[in-house]
Amino acid sequence: MIEMFFNFFNILSDSINRIIISQKKKFKYVLLPFSKFLISILKILILEGYINNLYLFNFKFNYVIIKLKYLNKNPAITIFKNASKSGLKTYSKYKFIPRFMNGLGTIILSTSKGVMSDKKCKNLGIGGQIICYVF
Repeated sequence: MIEMFFNFFNILSDSINRIIISQKKKFKYVLLPFSKFLISILKILILEGYINNLYLFNFKFNYVIIKLKYLNKNPAITIFKNASKSGLKTYSKYKFIPRFMNGLGTIILSTSKGVMSDKKCKNLGIGGQIICYVF
């Protein structure tokens, strides 16, 4: 059980690092390890307009390919950082969900109803674990 917990945070932090490095090198696509939790985070990034598309690549090898988005040759994601770590989890009630970059950024939370953005959590009145910040 503990190995799965550490594996989850390793996949998430590894994926964040791959996306950041790929955008600095101006790549169009990034290959990420497959995880249902990571897929739900990537779907939120698509809805919020940070990445273009998501492709599932051969379930046998368990990889996901995402197409990165650029605005005027600049990456759409400028800040992408992990909030909760394996040793320190960050929780917030819906009334106290922080504003990231004065409300321009997006906070992704894991709630009892699934993974969702901070705006959706405030509308539904649900709090949860803060996973990452995106701007």
